[in-house]
This record gives sequence, structure tokens and C-alpha cells, in this order.
Amino acid sequence: MKVMYEASLYDLRADIGDTVQIADNRFQEKVYLSARIQSVCNHYTVSGQDSGVLANYKILTSNPTSQVTQIMEQLKDQIVSVKSTEITYQIGNSGVEPPEGQWVPNPPQTSPGQYLWTRKTTTYTNGSQTTEYSVSRNGDDGKDGEDGKDGRGVRSTSVTYQSSSSGTTIPTGVWSSSIPSVSAGKYLWTRTVIEYTDDTSSTLYSVSKMGGNGTDGKGIKSITEYYLASASSSGVTTSTSGWTTKIQTITTSKKYLWNYEVIHYTDDTSTTTSPCIIGVYGDKGATGNGIQSITNYYLATASGSDVTTDTSGWTTTVQTISAAKKYLWNYEVVTYTNGNQSETAPHIIGVYGDQGKPGKDGHDGEDGVDGTDGISMILSNEAIALPCDIEGNPLDYSPATGTAYVYKGASDVSASATWTVSWSGMTGTWTASSRTYKVTGMTADVGKLTIKAVYSGITLTKVFTVTKALKNIKVNKLSAISGVLGEVTTGKITNTSGGKKALVINDNAVEFYDYTTNGEFCGRIRGSKFQNDGVHKCMRHEVEYGVEWVGKIPGSSDYTDMMYLFPDGFALEVPLYNYGRNMTRVFNNLPDDTQGTIDRLNGRIQAFSASVSISKANTWETQVVKFPKAFEKAPIVIVQAQTGQSGTLVWADGATTTQFTLHKYRPSTTAFGIQIIAVSD
Repeated sequence: MKVMYEASLYDLRADIGDTVQIADNRFQEKVYLSARIQSVCNHYTVSGQDSGVLANYKILTSNPTSQVTQIMEQLKDQIVSVKSTEITYQIGNSGVEPPEGQWVPNPPQTSPGQYLWTRKTTTYTNGSQTTEYSVSRNGDDGKDGEDGKDGRGVRSTSVTYQSSSSGTTIPTGVWSSSIPSVSAGKYLWTRTVIEYTDDTSSTLYSVSKMGGNGTDGKGIKSITEYYLASASSSGVTTSTSGWTTKIQTITTSKKYLWNYEVIHYTDDTSTTTSPCIIGVYGDKGATGNGIQSITNYYLATASGSDVTTDTSGWTTTVQTISAAKKYLWNYEVVTYTNGNQSETAPHIIGVYGDQGKPGKDGHDGEDGVDGTDGISMILSNEAIALPCDIEGNPLDYSPATGTAYVYKGASDVSASATWTVSWSGMTGTWTASSRTYKVTGMTADVGKLTIKAVYSGITLTKVFTVTKALKNIKVNKLSAISGVLGEVTTGKITNTSGGKKALVINDNAVEFYDYTTNGEFCGRIRGSKFQNDGVHKCMRHEVEYGVEWVGKIPGSSDYTDMMYLFPDGFALEVPLYNYGRNMTRVFNNLPDDTQGTIDRLNGRIQAFSASVSISKANTWETQVVKFPKAFEKAPIVIVQAQTGQSGTLVWADGATTTQFTLHKYRPSTTAFGIQIIAVSD
């Protein structure tokens, strides 16, 4: 949906034609938009004064999918948070076993050799508790040290001054306690005499030179900006009519915004910069289309004209020219990422040198000189498109390589040529001995390598072009995606843990596997249009759509349909327990209408993972974890460690709208992952 909107820009770091995203926080419900940059005005002398004009606004929206809504409903009764925390203290005689006496809320005074124990008791909203202990010891006083030797102190300090014409020889005149006047080019000497309490002394000298008056400085008094909207993209000078000190509006008829500056200096002189284009009226761009490949075709023929792509004999290898086939023709077939192709017009890239004409008849006439061979330059690879990952990084640079040649007629004279190269938008290596080039990195979407060869005073130039191809994106690893993605469609997704399959997401089911032992199938959650399959007799025929839970009951040799979630409720095939408690009576007492609770949860729950590091084993540590997106109110946070090592403990508190504090404990310093679920009311 397109909208009318205005936005002010400050210190914009983008180019004309780029698309930017805008977050407007002035409303109760934040507004997110996208827009294209129509023009940019860069101020090169005053920081923060860059400005620009935006167009083509669109409102960005996102609606949670039905699968996200179902997951939030499943999680609403599983949220547990910290209810209270109590810190108490007690003196003990052991630093290993906690004391059994009475714990007090304030730290008591300990004697040397005693231990001060600290106990932290955390109570959760589900009634459970955890207890943590820490201990410190009051050490005994150390023995008195030996008496030190008598020190040497400063009794007095005297500072005097003297003017001198030398900066290296100490003056012999009279020293004065006040600083004398020193003329330009003379030196001021400073003498410091220090008297110590052991009747010794030391004398220190320092010297400085009085410099002459410098020339008056030249600063910038003011800068006047001039602007001109014009239909011309070149040839504009300061004498062109129409310049104003106010920014002019560019249109389809006057697409180019020109600018120059008049700089006024404090010595009443001024300079004028050359006019340059600072903005272009952007026409609506077409869908991007990159180069996928370029195929070169060659033809040696006796014809110097009227050669077309339909002429027979074209090959993809360079043909040899001769006296009978003097002309080497070339054309290119460019294949684009959208599947289209284009052809360049055939043109001559090399000519076989004719033999010189015989001399005129006459006495002792000489033969004509031999004609010179044609000189040409060829690249074995002139252009290539590299497949990229989802972030636009090429997956493999090995195809981006080639060799450069120079031919004199049909002879390879590459070794006798002088070569120079320059890189733009990419990096790589150039091996002069073999004239091979190889790309190792790209800093832009299109990179170019300009190769020049000088042979017999003739300069030849070729350009090797590399384009990032985003048509078929190959993804090796996808992680840490955040943002308003809208509807995302994927195929089968497999998650592993420790090299073993743990979870698989198919087109209509989530399957779980025992990754801690043998990777055996444990069960699935499936959504489908239920029908009677002739084997499982249940209530599939009673509803149109639903979600099915399948698992293995302890002691059973087969998997059983355990629970169904329908649009108007759910049904259990087996008893449901929570910490040993039969939940049937709890569900029976639920109110008929829970839609209000679901509405409050919609858009107020975040589930994500994070990496956790441990700096010291067997020690409780804390780590601040930020939410992918800020809440309106501080949420309740649940954390669970993703690790198979026993003794690993995590819990959360101190939640704000943007972050929470993670408490972590592990018997080793090995890093591990955690799963976080945060829900705000």
C-alpha cells in the first residue's frame, strides 16, 4: 500500500535510488515504512548538515501466522518466573560444609580464622525453590615488618632564571629569581637547585627559545552555496544562467541538481569550486538484472566487412589469421540472470599484416618493406557472475580467474609486453610471469580488473568484469535473522545437536529425535486435514482441521496418537500430567472463553536462542541478554540450557523492556546455548 508521508533526513549515509526503512515512534502503535532516496545534498564543510528527499513511501506490515498463534497458546500455561529472592548470612567454622545454625538478614562480624557463609534462596511462581551458597574467610593478622632505613628528603628548592644568546652553553652571568624579558631569537635558561636533608644538593638546567612573530593566519570567513536545476548532465559552468543560493527543485524535465561553492577567506580573498552534480531526479527503476555469463565467438575470414553472427564458421576458440584470412572478428553473447540474452555486433579485433608492395620499375629498384603484423590482446575470461549466499557474499571465487595474452599476428608475444593492472570493487592477485589473474574478494556488487599491455609502443586495454549473481542463492549457514519478514516459505528444515538429528520441520509436521543417545524417532506434532486412514480409529472424522501429537508411551513398543488440538478445543488420548499432577481437573475448571488471554499474548511473546560463555567453572556468573525486539512492558523470561552436561544451571531475572540478566553455572568453561521465551502482558 502506497501512502503520503514526509520525513526529515539527518546525516544520511546512502545514495540516490537506494531504499531505506523508517521507524516512526511518535505514535502509540509504531509506524514502519520504506522509501526510495530521490536526491541527496552533501555538505562537505559542516558536519551533520547533509539532507535529502525521499519518495515512493510504503507502509510495512506483518501479521503473525496461525502456527505462531498456536505455539503461543501452548506456552501460556508453562511460564514460570522468579517470585522472590532472599539473602541471609551465618558464621561457620568450616569453609566446605554450610553451618546448620540460624541465618540472619545482615552480615555478622567475624573473628580471624572464621568463615562468613552467604545463602541465596530463590522462590519461583510455581512454588519451587533453589538455594545457593558462597563462603569467605577472615584471615589472621600478619607479622610486623622490619624497620626501614632513614630516608633522604628535600630540604629546599631554589629556581632562578637568566637570558642568553646561546641555547647550548650555560650562561655565567647573574641568575635572577624573577623571569627576565627575552627578545626574539634569544634563549631563557632556568636553573633549579635542590638541597637535601643529608646536606647534599643537585642542580638542574632547562632552556627555551623565544620565537619570532609568525605571519598572519588565513582562515575561512564564510561559504556561499549556489544551486541550479538543469536538463544538462555536462557542460554546466558558473557562468550558466539560473544559479540561486536556494536549493532548486529537480523534475523530469530538469533532472540534474548542480552545486558550486564560493569560499571567502579572512584576508578578503576567495576561491570558487567547479560545479558538480549533487542530485539526480530518479526515474522508476526496472527489476535488477545481472550478468550470468559472457561467451566470446571468433572468426578468421578474408572479409573486412559485412560479417554477421549468421556467417558460418564462428567458434568459441581464437582462430588463426593468415594471408588468406586476414581479419579476426569477434562478438559476445551476454546471458543475464533473468534468462535473457543479448549479442554485441561483430567487430574486427585483429588484422593479418599485408606484404609490402613491390618497388617501382627502374634501375636497381628495391623491394617494398614487409607490412607489420596486427597486434591484439585477448583475455581467456572476460566476465563471470559468481553465485552468492543470502548476505551477498560469493560462495566460490575459483571460477573468477584467467590469463591475458598479446598476439602479433598469430605469434604470442605476451612475454615481451609491459603489463599493468588496476582493481576496482574487488581484490585479487596478478602474477606477472604467467599473466594470470585471480579474484580473492569483492567490495562491491560489480568488480572490474583493468589490464593494460604496452608492446612496440602500442597500448592495449581489456577489462575483466565480475558480478554477484543472486538468482539462485546457495546458503551454507543461516543464523541470527531478525526483522519484519512477513510470510516465509521453506522446505524441510533439519536441526542437529552434537552431530545427531534432533528436530525436523516438514511441510505439515514437527518431528523430534533422541539426539542424546542413538537418534531414535521420539514423536511428532502434525497439522493436517484429518481423515480415517483405516488403521488409527480416533476422532479424525469429527473435525476439518487440527494438530496431532504422536509419541511413545513408556512400556509400549509402538507410537500412539496422544493429543489433538482443534479450532474449538483439544482432546487427549492419554492422561496429561505436569510435575506428577493430573491436569484433567485443572482443564475441566478452565473458563469457556479464553480468547481475551490469547489476544493479550498475540504480538507480546518472543522465542529465540543465545550463546553463553563461562569464564570460570563451578562459579555462578551473570550475563546481559538483549531481546531481538523491545517490549512495551517488562516481560516474564524463561530460559533453558541446550546442553547434555549435568550440573549446568541457568535462570533469569532483572528483565526490562530491552534485556534481562542471565545467571549461569557450569562445571566446565565450555560454551553452550540457551533457549529463551519472553512474554509480556
